[in-house]
Amino acid sequence: MRWWLLLLVGLGLIGSFASVALASSISNWIAAADHRTQVDSILVYWFALGLLIKVLQPFAQERLSAKVSSLVKREFRRELLSVDFSRMELSSAEITVLASRGLDALDAYFGKFLPQFVYTLVVTPIMVLLFFLVDPLSAFILVFTIPLIPLFMVFIGRATQLEQERQLDALTKLGSHFAEVVRGMSTLKLFGRIEHQLDVLNEIGDRLRKRTMKVLRISFLSGFALELAASLSVALIAVTIGFRLIDGLIPFSTAMFLLILAPDAYLPIRMIGANYHASTQGIASASKVLDVLDVKTKPVKPQPLPAPGLELWHGPSGVGKSRALEALMQGQNLSLVAWMPQQPGLFAGTVLENITGGEAVKSADLAWALDSAELQDVLLDHTLDDFGRGLSGGQAQRVSLARALYRFKSKNLKHILLDEPTSSVDPEIAGRIWNQLVKIATKNSVVVITHQLEYSHLADRVVEIEG
Repeated sequence: MRWWLLLLVGLGLIGSFASVALASSISNWIAAADHRTQVDSILVYWFALGLLIKVLQPFAQERLSAKVSSLVKREFRRELLSVDFSRMELSSAEITVLASRGLDALDAYFGKFLPQFVYTLVVTPIMVLLFFLVDPLSAFILVFTIPLIPLFMVFIGRATQLEQERQLDALTKLGSHFAEVVRGMSTLKLFGRIEHQLDVLNEIGDRLRKRTMKVLRISFLSGFALELAASLSVALIAVTIGFRLIDGLIPFSTAMFLLILAPDAYLPIRMIGANYHASTQGIASASKVLDVLDVKTKPVKPQPLPAPGLELWHGPSGVGKSRALEALMQGQNLSLVAWMPQQPGLFAGTVLENITGGEAVKSADLAWALDSAELQDVLLDHTLDDFGRGLSGGQAQRVSLARALYRFKSKNLKHILLDEPTSSVDPEIAGRIWNQLVKIATKNSVVVITHQLEYSHLADRVVEIEG
């Protein structure tokens, strides 16, 4: 991507060269017409070359900008797809907004602002040097007035970036709420709360509209401030040139050259301001994406697994019990831990294949796992469909438990982590399963997440998860 950016900066430098060529040829033509002298034929070629570059440069620059932003977004999306979002407090709607609308906002930043910033750092000193060579007084005015534009840009840019971050948060909140409404549509319809949720969505959407309009107002204000500063600076140069031209202190051709080129001297830094305000949403999105990727690349500090015994975790729904269990697994040697997730996660195949994973079966260990999971009512050759369906909720949960117990026994492990192992199981069967877990925990570490507090008296330790 670096070479593409350098190519964009190179195109900008060629455009500046074309501006100088046009200013030189036009000013000399006007001076020749005023003095009624013959025009040098070389000026025609300079004018034609400058005009051709000015016509073709925007087209080439837009194509290259699109290429650069496309490469950056592709790389960001590739990195995002490799992130384990289960470790993060992000909803599916937030992830969707971030990976689509959020990354699309990077076009203005990487395609326009960043190349413009590098280009300005290169071309502005060249323009100042050119003005010093032609007219030192105009160069001094240029040096003292150019910093005014970044000053306005900083003052207004902070406000714009803050509002863009709030606008992105409002958009994410709207997407998250809409996703939750769609997910719980049947429940909302059952309790007659559809109209209320429509009012809530309208309210969130109205707040997003107001924030978007506020961002636009600040952006227009910043554009006006930057144009005003640049216009006054160009006017100051023009006034001094006019007075000196009247007094005969500056040649007519030089005066015309400076007047034509002065707006182009301020243009790069004006474009930084304009592109910055256009890219603030992309900056906010990139910041969030980098935060996500930082979590991905940050090494996880291993947490010690509990001592032998039955440890029970409970707490209100949604406080992060499953996430805490996954965090406990992070950094562990997973070959030493047996784990049962909250969702059974069964696949197409027989029940036996779902338990053993298709490995060579150890009959004694399999019989122990089936007995411990109370799975005698399910045939091992029963086949599940492509979506892992074909069993009741309680049966699927016990198959998942048997899978974890079989791995625990066949691999001779010492730690087993279970997430809601009996939430959908018949109470009588669940009681027998819990008694079996107590036996396992006499010499091994067993951690269980559950809302079934009636079994808490069996636990050696009870941990309250509060978020």
